[in-house]
Amino acid sequence: MKRIIQNLFVPSIHVVFIGIIFVTTWGVHIAGYAGHAFILFMVLLTVTLLPLFTYLSHRIETQVSPVRYMDLYIQAVDSILAIESFDEMIKSIFDQILNCIHVRYGLLLFYYHDRDEYTIFYQKDKRKKVIRRANIENDNILFKVIRGADDVIIKSQMNENIHFERAIIHEIEKLDGEVIIPIYFHDIFLGLIVIGDLKRKLSQREIMLLKAFASKIATLTVNGFFFKEIVKKKELEKEYELALRIQQRFLPTNSLRYGTININVHHQSRSLRSREFFDMFVNQGDFDDVRISSFHMLGSLALVSLHMPSVQSLLQSYARMHLTPLQCIKKLQKTIRDKEIMDEDLSVCHAMITQGGEMQVSCHNYYSPWVYTGKKVKRLKKVQSKENTNEKLRLKEGDMVIMGCRPFMEYLDEKSGEFLELLKKKESQSIEKITRGLVDMMPIDSTDDAFDNLLIVLRVEG
Repeated sequence: MKRIIQNLFVPSIHVVFIGIIFVTTWGVHIAGYAGHAFILFMVLLTVTLLPLFTYLSHRIETQVSPVRYMDLYIQAVDSILAIESFDEMIKSIFDQILNCIHVRYGLLLFYYHDRDEYTIFYQKDKRKKVIRRANIENDNILFKVIRGADDVIIKSQMNENIHFERAIIHEIEKLDGEVIIPIYFHDIFLGLIVIGDLKRKLSQREIMLLKAFASKIATLTVNGFFFKEIVKKKELEKEYELALRIQQRFLPTNSLRYGTININVHHQSRSLRSREFFDMFVNQGDFDDVRISSFHMLGSLALVSLHMPSVQSLLQSYARMHLTPLQCIKKLQKTIRDKEIMDEDLSVCHAMITQGGEMQVSCHNYYSPWVYTGKKVKRLKKVQSKENTNEKLRLKEGDMVIMGCRPFMEYLDEKSGEFLELLKKKESQSIEKITRGLVDMMPIDSTDDAFDNLLIVLRVEG
């Protein structure tokens, strides 16, 4: 409605102006004070003055508002595009508010929760000494007296004769300020707006404007934080997806059947920094030999994605050199140290098994496997220590070996009786069903999001 009135205002003045001239001319003519020449004179005067009146009204209108609302829209878009960040937006609006209330000096002081420090974020007034990277002490009295968004401090209203208020005045003067406006987001303190160099007392409406700006700063700051967190999360998700694609290219399929050896694997990615990997392959250096590896790695996704193929390739290369599992792990550790491939100590378990059932297992800082022999299950205790040890055993038809990550192996330790009963019950079933049964045996709350789920089941078959 207001816009319609504004649009009709100038044409209405035009109509009124012409109407006044017409009525004046017609009145003079009726009164007999002039003849037809006077009417002609007034018409010519109207034609002459009307363009001048139109020009002046147009100039006044363009000073008040843009010619078209599209111009205003374009100006707004240009302003938004010129602002590169939330910080620039806050500085720009702060400058405009100071100009609006005719104040030349202002200061924005923010509290950074991650660093637990107060820092001067922005200072308006180039003629004053600009404070760069100025930190304010955490025990400053200003932060103690402010308890909420409505605790505005005005220096002129304080009494210097009172010791407590004199200390507050001293701190305000150190910041060249006269009015302090707190910045709060709900109950979270975010900083202060300092206004100084006042030529007059600020009105209540101007203080309300500054408080509204403080509220907007709080909203922008929190929104900016969440925006950065969202961007960080999206980048992490992209990194995670890329790392998974890279790792999946190097991981073997979840099953291997070679002669009398049948292997099935359950592998589920759950952790972002602690990863479990596996490998199983027929040794190209000795076709009677099948190798199985499982290893645990720490680090960022990008780093782990680079290290995993290296460890996998080195173990395969050493296996083709007819090295035993113990020799493979020792050589792998030496290469990692000499080439400085990794900073962390690698947790790894490497095993080999022949078609005749002869098996060797060596683990370093990794949970040792379980062995099921039809009547009982047992842990290979010798290979559980952090030292490189080697365990030899001979498997018969139907015997099984279970390797896995820490949550699985710890749970099987606790429930060894149930574990044995499950294997006895399912020993005639396929190895895939046995693996599935072991996974289902794990309660949901016993799994650990800090580890991937990895379970390897090997069975000797006829």
